[in-house]
Amino acid sequence: MTDHEWQTQCDDAKAGSQLAYQVLFDELEPRLYAYVRVRVFDAEQAADVVQETLIAFFKALPTFTYTTTAQLYQYVFTIVRRQLAQTYEKAKRQPETLDESVVSEDVITPAEIGMIRQDVAAALAALDETAREIVVLYHWSRFNFKEIGILLNMEEGAVRTRHHRAKGFLGTLLT
Repeated sequence: MTDHEWQTQCDDAKAGSQLAYQVLFDELEPRLYAYVRVRVFDAEQAADVVQETLIAFFKALPTFTYTTTAQLYQYVFTIVRRQLAQTYEKAKRQPETLDESVVSEDVITPAEIGMIRQDVAAALAALDETAREIVVLYHWSRFNFKEIGILLNMEEGAVRTRHHRAKGFLGTLLT
């Protein structure tokens, strides 16, 4: 969507338009889910975090003043990071379990899933925070380099360079 379309949808949602809420949801949900899914263990938990994020965003929408798409994404991603922090805090207090009934033995075993997740998580953790954010935003949330530059307050060329280096580093760790 263009800046103008985003602004129209935000204004219409503020005015109570259910259609505008749905359009905002449809635009934001896939990117938020992809971003969160990399950071939490299971899909249901990721969906919960995204749902809580969107609820918080829609509750705050009447006080939100739209200026640009970048500012909107920064606002929403601040909310999602807070929701993730709350999720991590809750997880520290609860033991982690895996529902083995949802994993097909023909495809991959739960142990293999766990090992792959651990390897990817360890490789991502080996990156510095900015590089990790760039990789996740690009590969999981499907932002382009220009959008990532706006979100992280970096030049597009710097984002591309950091991504290229991070990809090479991850390639050596995961082979």
